[in-house]
Amino acid sequence: MKDTGRTNATSSNIATMTASSALVRLSSVRCDRAAACSTGATDRDVCMNQVGSDLAQLLPEDKCVVVSADALAACAAETSQEACGAAKPLAAFPSCARDRLCPAPVVDSTRPNEAPTTATTTD
Repeated sequence: MKDTGRTNATSSNIATMTASSALVRLSSVRCDRAAACSTGATDRDVCMNQVGSDLAQLLPEDKCVVVSADALAACAAETSQEACGAAKPLAAFPSCARDRLCPAPVVDSTRPNEAPTTATTTD
């Protein structure tokens, strides 16, 4: 499935995107900040790979299938305002906590015997 990065409205009215799209967006924000502060890897591809690897641990796709677009925007805004110096890990930002970024599983009340699912995207 090709990841287009589009957001989708779910049955619970939460705009979401795939975790892989969220990783790319957050990696870009973190690398932009590192470039502005002249810290970290100087090569954009190296930075994206390093940061993306770190973020994949925060948002593993087996635990976070979709990411809330609103929460992602809040996380990106908070991290882009970080003071230059020693970069904090993403998990240190309250708006970037996994439980804020990854919507809770959606329970379909019309099918109470089925396991909860997460909201799906149509990328």
